[in-house]
Amino acid sequence: MIDEMTPYYQERIRWLPPQQRKIVEYLCGRDRPAPVKMIARRLFATQQTISSQLKDLRKKGYVQAAQRGRESLYEITEPLMRICVEVKENQANGPLRILVDFLRIWYDGEELNSRLEVCESGGMARAYLESAIKRNTLHGNLRKKLLVEGFRAELGDEQSQQWSSLIESCATQSEVLGRACGEWAKGDDAKALTTLKEITDGKCGASSKTKAQAWLLASAIHLEKKSDGSAMIVLAFGRFRRCPHRSGCKSIQDPRPDTQVSLVTLIRQMLISAWLSI
Repeated sequence: MIDEMTPYYQERIRWLPPQQRKIVEYLCGRDRPAPVKMIARRLFATQQTISSQLKDLRKKGYVQAAQRGRESLYEITEPLMRICVEVKENQANGPLRILVDFLRIWYDGEELNSRLEVCESGGMARAYLESAIKRNTLHGNLRKKLLVEGFRAELGDEQSQQWSSLIESCATQSEVLGRACGEWAKGDDAKALTTLKEITDGKCGASSKTKAQAWLLASAIHLEKKSDGSAMIVLAFGRFRRCPHRSGCKSIQDPRPDTQVSLVTLIRQMLISAWLSI
């Protein structure tokens, strides 16, 4: 089917003016939507020029946009066009990157390894699985990256700056743990606690380490909900300072009543550092 569709999409791209053709080819080569400023920078054009061209491409049905805060993110409307462009450029006849990335998103790291173990050697399926595992090793777990980026987009710049480190730390250990932390960051404590309970109850097949981290995160959420001021902050800080596993942690400001450190900020700092103790 791809071989049959490739000439059609190649011809559609040839119909475009040179600048629009470059934009489409650039977006076909990306694994995620791109903002105007990024497209302009990569194509050595002004943002005004690229915005005008993208507006025309949207009318023609080549690209679509989604809002993220104040900026628009653009991607190719038809995924098949991306595949056909890559087929044209894939002279080595190896695994197509877009299909490899699909596997990286559809399966987590453990599932990829499990499927590789039972896959017959020498087949195309094995080549794609090996390529997906290799790209995860070189570039990081794409599925978890998209999870973190999704929460960053929902939280906005200020909250994202405050929460990103903790969400990323959780997602690195477990996708479900990262999802629970992201819900907590958004203010949905109930959803976060429900997800954490699934981990601690063993419904997600989590490791002992992940369960311990889920208990830690759930305790932090309850601590925040039940806190009644600086006395609780000082108590929590005192307990944390006695933790024997804080070597290598960055120093944390002492949250005495005369400081401006909020409980949520302290809890985040405690969690990131306490991760080393599990």
